[in-house]
Amino acid sequence: MSDCGICIGGGDVDGYIEMLEMKVIRSRKDHECYECRRPIPKGAECERGSGLWEGKFDTWHTCLDCVNIRDGLNCDGPSVLGTLWEDIESAFTYNPFTLQARTLARGATAEPTSNDGWSCRQRRRN
Repeated sequence: MSDCGICIGGGDVDGYIEMLEMKVIRSRKDHECYECRRPIPKGAECERGSGLWEGKFDTWHTCLDCVNIRDGLNCDGPSVLGTLWEDIESAFTYNPFTLQARTLARGATAEPTSNDGWSCRQRRRN
């Protein structure tokens, strides 16, 4: 569960989930990570998910890097599978604290305003 102020997960799942199982396995053949699309080589540990949605059975594999990132940033319940990187981008794009951090990293100052968020003022460089 995340306590860093960035939360992903808790999205809407299409359809009704009748069965869901997530298990860390050692891969018996090459797979592609369902989240980042990197290869998962034969013999590597990965998470295998399988589930039944509206009468359709599906199986997918996720590399442990993506599993750890998903679990570390998840604080709103189950994640929508296959959207990890879009969820992270969205969380960092619309979170006022990350907007402030990005602004400061670019050399500007961020100050709270009486409006709806943060205003930025470019810092003078000598």
